[in-house]
Amino acid sequence: MHPAWRPDWRDKKAYPTVHGTRRLQWAWEFLRRNDEYLQLWTAVVQPDFKAADLDSMWERAQRAQRAASTHRVKAYFDHRRGEFKDRFFIATFPRPPPWEKEAKLLFPYDLIHYEEATGSGPKDVIGWLWEDEIVIWFNRRWPLAPQLENARKRLQSYARSIGQRRMRVDHFANYLRILDGAYAGATVRQIADVIYRDHEHNQQRVRYELAVAKRLRDHDYWLIAESAKR
Repeated sequence: MHPAWRPDWRDKKAYPTVHGTRRLQWAWEFLRRNDEYLQLWTAVVQPDFKAADLDSMWERAQRAQRAASTHRVKAYFDHRRGEFKDRFFIATFPRPPPWEKEAKLLFPYDLIHYEEATGSGPKDVIGWLWEDEIVIWFNRRWPLAPQLENARKRLQSYARSIGQRRMRVDHFANYLRILDGAYAGATVRQIADVIYRDHEHNQQRVRYELAVAKRLRDHDYWLIAESAKR
């Protein structure tokens, strides 16, 4: 069933424009199309969700952003661990429903995860490596400087091997339309014909942009918001 909040992908005017749309809003536009987010929100948040709580939290967070440093804004973040924070990097609570139009959420500033052994015996590290993640081991008894230098070299080499993905903000609206078109069951040819007016020469472009859009929806949405701080 097509959710009522999803725009008609054939209507260009139903989507945000490059001018006047904040990076945080673009991040939310991709995240709220994430099926895993919807499923988790429905199971965990919806039973006790109150729109008034979301509005109140968002007003406090905005006041903190205007009046304080980014470090003091952390006081308004939800510090409880959980699937939402670990999987989607959302720091505020309650998490907004997918049909919320405004991006009423914030992402944490510190995203570095670490574990350390305690006691005398070895420790099993439990977890999974996602695509583009890397684990580097440090020994606290060894000299720190060479370990940090080796880690720096490895990370730089890793960054060069995958390249730097450009955030094409001017393409975001089309990415969203392509996602919604695919969700509605439109073929690549139909999407190319509507968005680019030429299905013969743009079907490959649609396939590529659909892959990029899915990555932004499923993994890199928060990087859109973070890129505005650099």
